[in-house]
Amino acid sequence: MNRQVDVSSIDSLRRFQASLQGYGETVQDIVAVMQHEVHRAVEWFEQDRTSYWPAEVRKASNRLNEAKNQLAMKQLKIDGSHSPSCYEEKKAVEVARNRLRYAEDRIQKTRHWLRVVKQEVDEFRGLLSKMQSLSDYDIPKAAASLNRMAEALDKYAKQRSVSQGDKAARVRSDSSAKQPNNLKEG
Repeated sequence: MNRQVDVSSIDSLRRFQASLQGYGETVQDIVAVMQHEVHRAVEWFEQDRTSYWPAEVRKASNRLNEAKNQLAMKQLKIDGSHSPSCYEEKKAVEVARNRLRYAEDRIQKTRHWLRVVKQEVDEFRGLLSKMQSLSDYDIPKAAASLNRMAEALDKYAKQRSVSQGDKAARVRSDSSAKQPNNLKEG
């Protein structure tokens, strides 16, 4: 079994190995950043929004009560000769009621979207774990395999150059042995 391989650049294989390792490091950095960003997004829903909207409901409820009290006070000032215009107070009650409905709706939407985000995050974390596995195990394994290949090719190339040198020496010695004696001397 005398098969030969034409190895033109083992350095290319080594450069590829180095690039692959750099890629693995980049993937690790990206995974870390993505995990952090996902954590921040969930935290924003869980802590910020779930406390913000109930506080807004309380504020809107207080504003609505104040607006209703202002309207009631204005309506009590009625004397028999003229009825006061309560347009501004009624408008304030309507605005406060709309704000309260909006804040209550936001509480429901926050709960809904928190569930959706958590489901999506769980799925995304599964994909991130695959990427993490790629950078933690697969890439180093491939880089080690490339290193072994490069070492084997180095040995092969050295062995081949030694055997070609021996072959060339034999050819030279064979050709000098076949030359007439007068050519050998001089």
